Formats: sequence, C-alpha cells, structure tokens
Amino acid sequence: MEKTREEAYKAIQNKFTMSQPLKVTNDHKVFIIFRGNIDMRDVKTFCKMMLQELEYFTEGIHTADYAELETMFMEIGRAPSFLKASKVGEKLTQTDILDKIMVHMDGHDQPQDNGCLTPYTDYVDFKEEEKRQNLKKKN
Repeated sequence: MEKTREEAYKAIQNKFTMSQPLKVTNDHKVFIIFRGNIDMRDVKTFCKMMLQELEYFTEGIHTADYAELETMFMEIGRAPSFLKASKVGEKLTQTDILDKIMVHMDGHDQPQDNGCLTPYTDYVDFKEEEKRQNLKKKN
C-alpha cells in the first residue's frame, strides 16, 4: 500500500507538471504544493479517478481523505521576507486546520481502470524482475 501511495503522489506530479508541483513533507505528512496556477477541481477529479482505479485492481471498496488549502511554503530555519513576516502562523501540521477542511472520498459502485496507476499484477512482475536482477548483481 505504501508503494501505491508513493505512485499516487508521482501520478499527481506528472499529471499537473505545468503547475509546478512540489512534494514536501511536514511532520512526516506528505503535501503537494502547486507553485503555478491550477484548477483544484481537476486535481480532486484526478484523485477520485485514482481511487476508482485502485478499487478496480484490488476488487475492494476504498476511501481516501482529501484536503486543499492555500498556504505559504517556508524553509525551516530561514527568516521570512519582509512582506511575508506578518502572515506567518503556526506550522500547518501543528494546527487543527487540516481536520476542519478534510473531505472524505468514498468508494465507488463501478470502479474502472483509468490508466493512472500501475496494475498490481504488473507491479508484482516488476518486483520479481527486480529481485532477479539483484541476485545477478550479487553473483
């Protein structure tokens, strides 16, 4: 599941390259920051499509949490610029903002393959090939 989660982040980054997505972590939680203009409805629709595809391949019902907000991206240990100094608040993961805006995406009745994620069978084949290659390198 962790590998699938990572693949979902990569799929979002690859789908919306024109909006300059950046994957960052904050207290071990992953966020994708879009530095350019983006229609967040498209992002939400794409996330729903990935959820449908996950259900299609696993033949199960899954749910996901989704949130979107506007925030300031700052580097830890670096002072904010003069214009941003008055807008600095608490660290995002140390507030209850995410809990308030989180939207729960439910599973779907008719899951489908949207071509966003790697099919599980292909992933298993890939891992087996990777193991074979590693064994060859060791010998």
